[in-house]
Amino acid sequence: MTVALDPDQERALDALRRLGEDLGRRRRLPRSPQGVYLWGRPGRGKTWLMDHVFDQMTSVPSWRVHFHEFLSSPTLPPGIRLLCFDEFHVHDVGDAMFLRRMLAETARRRIAVVATSNYAPEGLLPNPMHHHHVLPAVAAIRGSMQVVRVDGPVDYRREAPRNEGFGSGHIVDPGSASAMARALESAEPSRSDTRILRVRGRDLRALAVRGREVWFDFHDLCVRPVSVHDYLELTRDFSSWVVVGVPDFDTTTREAPQRLANLVDVLHDRDLPLHLGCDVGLHELAGARRQPLDPDRTFSRLGLLLANSRGELPVSR
Repeated sequence: MTVALDPDQERALDALRRLGEDLGRRRRLPRSPQGVYLWGRPGRGKTWLMDHVFDQMTSVPSWRVHFHEFLSSPTLPPGIRLLCFDEFHVHDVGDAMFLRRMLAETARRRIAVVATSNYAPEGLLPNPMHHHHVLPAVAAIRGSMQVVRVDGPVDYRREAPRNEGFGSGHIVDPGSASAMARALESAEPSRSDTRILRVRGRDLRALAVRGREVWFDFHDLCVRPVSVHDYLELTRDFSSWVVVGVPDFDTTTREAPQRLANLVDVLHDRDLPLHLGCDVGLHELAGARRQPLDPDRTFSRLGLLLANSRGELPVSR
């Protein structure tokens, strides 16, 4: 299948191909080849472009990792020559310090880095009180990577949704377990279906476990202090996720929308279906005052579920 690229995507693909050619040379260069930093608004095809080239570099020892996952186990595998980071972002000082050390290590080991981000390098750690902490990392990015803006008005996730993996999930409104069960033509979880899962030394309540499908209430999964590392751990056991009872963000805790956004990131990266039961429509969630960090990315990804649900399931009251 031939894919028509827009001009920004063409420039990004050219940069990635040049990097691939440099890495494909048999003779090791005296320093790591220039990496590539792709940035722009969500849904512009940055991850798709990176993965397209990454999949072709079969002879180059490489590691492709989501930034969330890397932070949970920040050790570079031995022998790699290419590190691909998806969803590169920095929102706290600790991550900025870590990023600086990581880039110094990749330079020392002559590892080329490819990263996708919704932020220009200078936009990382945007809080003006702390932004100075990320400036050494910004200088390292500018010095070792070609920065390519992949921007434009089209969110390709919404233009061409796919009915597989993460994109095979749905959004159901209202968000009750009974409404979700009707939509999925499944049985509503009963009290006897409740399971207590042991996740990284702590108990987490699931409404039901059906093989590799797991049902959660939003309160248990996002209001309670559940971390990205917990979500990553759970994806080892469950390949289909159902989350019901998502309220108006303004009626829940400050941290809960961010935890939902983290879950969306993890499941999108793992390409696992998410069926989300919302008490309000997606547009109402997006319009709430209380939002996660990087809400555009979250709602672009949830838009995949909305597009898939549009002709099959109720999505607004």
